[in-house]
Amino acid sequence: MNFMERNPELRELIRESGVTEENIENWKQRVWQAYFDLAKEVPDGHVWKEGKLEHAKHGMEEAREHAELLGLRGIEVDIVGFIFFCHDVGRLVQALKAQRGESSFDRLHGIYGVEVLMERLEIFYVTPFWRSVFAAIACHASSRVPTLEDMSNDRAAFALATILRDMDKREGFLKARRYT
Repeated sequence: MNFMERNPELRELIRESGVTEENIENWKQRVWQAYFDLAKEVPDGHVWKEGKLEHAKHGMEEAREHAELLGLRGIEVDIVGFIFFCHDVGRLVQALKAQRGESSFDRLHGIYGVEVLMERLEIFYVTPFWRSVFAAIACHASSRVPTLEDMSNDRAAFALATILRDMDKREGFLKARRYT
């Protein structure tokens, strides 16, 4: 049984969302611009300045590469890839806060990312789709594996959180392997 067969609530959420490829392309351009705008303020040489955009792009490609294995079809592939693309935009906010001497706990970068996304994507009304996406992004950096209870018993959000966390960890291990 693949990931999507184990998580029918996620397939239903995506189907009911009405998200199109055009939506995703539009959103991706806005998030891309957010990465660049935030990176302009991050000091040159900071590991996250360019690294997080590369991480985001590579993770999006990974979602496509593993779509069949995961049971993702059509727009599901684009949505999971987009969520991975967005998940670390908050790292740049975290870097800027640290540069200004403000405290910023590592696990908060997911929450910072949600704030950036809400602003850049002009989301004023949080639909069930965005609630699940934002919950997954907000908790992906937790020091422990998220639980269904952490996701307010939202099974679709839990599925997104687990796949995002797993893909993020896998990407981190692959990056480490490339440098060893």
